[in-house]
Amino acid sequence: MDLSRADLSYAVLIEAKLQESNLSRAKLTEADLSRADLTKADATEADLAGANLCAARLSQARLSIANLRGANLSRADLTNTTLAEATLVRANLSEARLLKADLSDETNLTEANLTKADLSSAIVCGAILKKATLSRANLSNADFCAADLSEANLSEAILHKTNLSEASLRGAKLANADLSEADLERADLTGADLTGANLCGANLKYADLTGADCSGADFSVADLWGADCSGANMTDVNLTGAELAYSGLEEDEEEEEEEEDLW
Repeated sequence: MDLSRADLSYAVLIEAKLQESNLSRAKLTEADLSRADLTKADATEADLAGANLCAARLSQARLSIANLRGANLSRADLTNTTLAEATLVRANLSEARLLKADLSDETNLTEANLTKADLSSAIVCGAILKKATLSRANLSNADFCAADLSEANLSEAILHKTNLSEASLRGAKLANADLSEADLERADLTGADLTGANLCGANLKYADLTGADCSGADFSVADLWGADCSGANMTDVNLTGAELAYSGLEEDEEEEEEEEDLW
């Protein structure tokens, strides 16, 4: 079905069958597409601002450069969907399935709600997620290389083996998050909340942890070579087997060992 450039603003398309449709550059502002089937649809550069796509099926759809500002995509299936360069500012993606989705090339997710969303193995390299909510989201094996997650809420999120190299996590909330075996090389974690986080086996080479709260975090077997930990709160941190060379933490470990020997 060819609906390219069509004006469907405010249209009621609940449970509509639009799989493989051409919706490129179509205007769907505030349209109701809840539970609609848009599998493999082409919505490149479409305007879906404020649209209701709750529980819609969008797997393998193309939404590159689409405007989804303020759209409701909660519980939507976006598996293998292309959203590169799309605008999703303040969009609701809570509990959405974004497995292997492409959100790269500065896709804008500023202040988006991704609570409990599944982004496992998604490509989010270079995306903007400032102040986004990703609490309890599954981001395992996803690629967030050079992404902007400053002030984002990632508390209790699963980031197992996630690539966060060179990502900005300044002021991010990562309390009780699972960052085991994650790649955080050269990541900016300035002022981040890492209380109780699991960073077992994580790569933190040259990471900036200045002023971060790491109290109760598990850094066992982690690589902190050359990391900047100045001013970080390392109370009750587990550093068993961690590489601490040139991090400033090796001196603290030596002092603790000397104190134990004295006792």
